[in-house]
Amino acid sequence: MTLGHGVLDVRHLLVSAGSRAGHDFRMTEVAVVAEHALFAEALAIRIEAEDDLSVVGTATDGGAATDLAARHPVDVILLDIDLHDEDGIALARHLREIRPEARVVVLSELCDPSRAAWALHYGARGWVLKGRPFDELLRVIRGALRDETRVPPRLLTKVLARLTPTTDMAPTTLTRRELEVFGYLVEGLSAADIAGRLQLSGGTVRAHVRNLLLKLGVRSAEQAVALGLARGIHPPAGTDRQPTD
Repeated sequence: MTLGHGVLDVRHLLVSAGSRAGHDFRMTEVAVVAEHALFAEALAIRIEAEDDLSVVGTATDGGAATDLAARHPVDVILLDIDLHDEDGIALARHLREIRPEARVVVLSELCDPSRAAWALHYGARGWVLKGRPFDELLRVIRGALRDETRVPPRLLTKVLARLTPTTDMAPTTLTRRELEVFGYLVEGLSAADIAGRLQLSGGTVRAHVRNLLLKLGVRSAEQAVALGLARGIHPPAGTDRQPTD
């Protein structure tokens, strides 16, 4: 999509500078799917203004979206779930089947926990309300590239209730180390920070986090914290969570 020579020239210089410095600089390619062409184009223009994002095209219906995804190996598909006379959830699923490596981020006018849960079930990485600031959408897009899943806080509990199996998981099914890692996640620490606190490698901490997500049946650390606290999971009693064997 063309926004003017100034924008394209700046990006060309960035890419060239990165290549000369010996670094691989690759734009994140985004497809925008929205019912109204003006909305899609306006959104595309704002996304294109970001130095690390590039819009490969826009679509206003399921057929055009399917064609766009089939023709371009996109990184992110920004999907307006409220398409007229179309099942947005089914389209999200279909687009993931065409491009399983792509991250789908959903735009919606409504806080609909049922539809949000189905979208996440079919692999969407985020649910963003249309009235939210543009910076929030950018955070969700970039978080999706890190395989983070984000939904509005007011939706989180209800979405988790629909995504989580009905069988309860007792806290004792987590190892002591997993409970320690969980405690630091509650505090908002990153994997790197947790590794420093526990004197472990980053890879080991990430493995513990993956085990937590698997046991809790969720897709992100944010979801693990919300669900774990709701189920009464706490760090080990009688410990200051200092490094242990």
